[in-house]
Amino acid sequence: MINRVNYLLLKEYLNSLATDSKRHRISLTRYEFYLRHLLNWADEIPFSLAHSIPQSLPIYAQNLPGKNGKGLAAPETIKKIINNAKAFFNWAKEEHEADFSTLPKKWIDNLSSPRIPKDILTVHDYVEYDEILQIARAQIPSQNLTLLRDQAAACFLYLSGARAAAFTTLPILAIDLPNRLVYQSPKLGVHTKNKQGAVTALLKIDELLAPVKRWDEIVRSTLPNTAPWYASIEQSWGANHKLCAESGKNRNIALDKRLGELYEFVGLEYKSAHKFRHGYAVYGITHARSMAQYQAVSRNLMHANISITDEIYASINIKERQRLLDALVTNATFTPDDELTNYLSSLSKDDLQRSIGIAVKIIAM
Repeated sequence: MINRVNYLLLKEYLNSLATDSKRHRISLTRYEFYLRHLLNWADEIPFSLAHSIPQSLPIYAQNLPGKNGKGLAAPETIKKIINNAKAFFNWAKEEHEADFSTLPKKWIDNLSSPRIPKDILTVHDYVEYDEILQIARAQIPSQNLTLLRDQAAACFLYLSGARAAAFTTLPILAIDLPNRLVYQSPKLGVHTKNKQGAVTALLKIDELLAPVKRWDEIVRSTLPNTAPWYASIEQSWGANHKLCAESGKNRNIALDKRLGELYEFVGLEYKSAHKFRHGYAVYGITHARSMAQYQAVSRNLMHANISITDEIYASINIKERQRLLDALVTNATFTPDDELTNYLSSLSKDDLQRSIGIAVKIIAM
C-alpha cells in the first residue's frame, strides 16, 4: 500500500516545480509519471528511510516492464526515473531537513542508473523512408477529412522532426509552406520542450509535401489562422462534418490514436508519433554529406548542440548502417568534401583530435 505521507511529499514537490516559470505543464506531467515509480518502489516505507529498502531503486527500475508490457523498460526510461528520484530526495533533504536527517546525503549522491551490458545494443525504432512513402501514396477519398488530415500529419511529422506536443499545438499562422518554414514559438501557443522557440524547416521531399499542401489548403480556406493546423473534426454517425477552430488539451494523445487508424488503413504496423521524429533524424543523419548538413539536422531537431544528436541517434538501425558501409565499397573513389575540409581546417589541433575521437566512436557503433 502506498505511504500517504510519501504521496503528499511528492505532491508538494511537484507543486514547487509548477511555480518555476521555465517548466512547461507537459514537462510536469512527465516528472509525475517518473516519480510515480518512486511511490510504488517505496510502498509503505517512508521516503526518509529509503536507504533501508532491501531492493535498490536502480534494480527496481531495471526490472520494470517495457512499453505495452513488452520486454523491460528502456535504458533512457530507467535513467529518467533515477534522475527524477535524485532531484526529489535532494529537495526533500533541504526542505524537510528534520524529517530527512536520517537519510544519508551520500546515499542520494550515489543513486545512478545500472550499467547496461556492452553486448546489449540499443537501436531506436523509427519510421523508415519506405513506410512514409507508402503512407503518402495511399489513396484516401476526398470526403474523408479525418484520414486526409492524419495522412498530412504523418508526412509533416517526418518532414519536420517536430515533437508531437509541438506539432498538435501549431496554429495555421506558424506554418509557412511556400518557404517550408515552421515557427515553433511558445508565443504562438506552441508547446515546445522547456518553452524554447525556434524556426525550423521541412525537408524538400515533394512526394511527402503533397498531402501536407492538400491539407494546408483545406484548413486555410476553412479556419482562422489562429486555429490549430491539426484541426479537430466534428463527426456524427461516422460522417465528417466540419473542422473546429479549437482543440482539446490532450491533442498529442489523440494524435497517436489517430495514427493507429491511419496505419490500419494503409496496412502497416503501428508506430507512435515520436517514431516519425526518429525517422526524420535517421534520414537526415544518413543523408548528411558535410558537417554543416549534420549541424542543420541537429538544429532542426531543436537540440542545443550536435553532441545531443550524437548521443541519441548515433546507434542507428543496422540496415542503415549496412547501407552506409556498402557505400564505402561502391564509392571507392574518394572525393573530398570542400565544405567539410574547410571546416576541419579551421579547428585547432586539440579540437581536431577531439573530433577524430568522436568520429571513431560513432563509426565503431
